[in-house]
Amino acid sequence: MAAVGAASRNQLSQREYSATSTTTQVSAYISEGCIGVLVDAKPDAVAFYSALGFKSIELVSGALGDRPEPVAMFLPNGQITAAAKQATD
Repeated sequence: MAAVGAASRNQLSQREYSATSTTTQVSAYISEGCIGVLVDAKPDAVAFYSALGFKSIELVSGALGDRPEPVAMFLPNGQITAAAKQATD
């Protein structure tokens, strides 16, 4: 977490900044009934999402079948704002 939290916006790659920006925008639109954000992370993006607090989850059904297979990761609503702030500080 420290690596992402210590990085300024200028130090984040364009892809990382885009993912962080999207997460922040999504959190602004979450309403009752939504419990969090689910992403299909590419294998090389797992460390980035993990550093923001996303946890890998096991899919019961609905796997995409892509190769390389994406990793389903989840971040609860209560952690979205903190994760976005951490990534841009």
